[in-house]
Amino acid sequence: MKKFYMIIITFIFLFSGCNNDSSVPTGNGSVSGSIEEPSITSLSGKISNWAYGFDYGVFSSGYTIKLRGGTNGYIAGTSLIDSTGNFSIVTLTQPSTSDLINLKNAIAQAGCTGSITISDEGLNLTSSIFLLFAYKPNGDFFGDVIYGSSTHERIYTYADRNATLNINVTCGSSNVKYSCSVKAGWNRLTSLKLSSSNPNYEYTNNVIQNATWFLLGN
Repeated sequence: MKKFYMIIITFIFLFSGCNNDSSVPTGNGSVSGSIEEPSITSLSGKISNWAYGFDYGVFSSGYTIKLRGGTNGYIAGTSLIDSTGNFSIVTLTQPSTSDLINLKNAIAQAGCTGSITISDEGLNLTSSIFLLFAYKPNGDFFGDVIYGSSTHERIYTYADRNATLNINVTCGSSNVKYSCSVKAGWNRLTSLKLSSSNPNYEYTNNVIQNATWFLLGN
């Protein structure tokens, strides 16, 4: 995972490397007008295309899923993945303050221009987004795990306070929008899925329609 010291830069480039996989769900995808609560204290789901961990017809335990990110690859939570793809990260741990960065300052330092409205400008978020990754029993990386559709997916960040974000800025050749709220603690946000023809970034609290948990890379 690339180490960028500004959250706006990491939000842009981390996505550019992980969303062009041909195995991403291709069904109808959109977001509804419904808003979901951003605050989370745990993560659970069932990976729809999970078919791994069997050896001669017997399930071999040890496949894990981890929520990790930040400039140092901080692991916020871990769970085993069972034979049918179920996982449950019961507790998400708080990152250190050294892995948080002030969002407004980060946007300014990145040279982005446009409108920035943050209800509490002291808001600090993790220095990069957090994503879910699957690992083999021997600890080797196995693939990305996403919750999403053909057009949107979920990402995670930690906030040190409640805030509402209305941001529309241009950063180089990309347009970046935040139309969402965050709560103190861990948050889930909906992200517009990127492609080589779509360099724009949008983060909301909208519910993703037709979403599923999916393993990428295998």
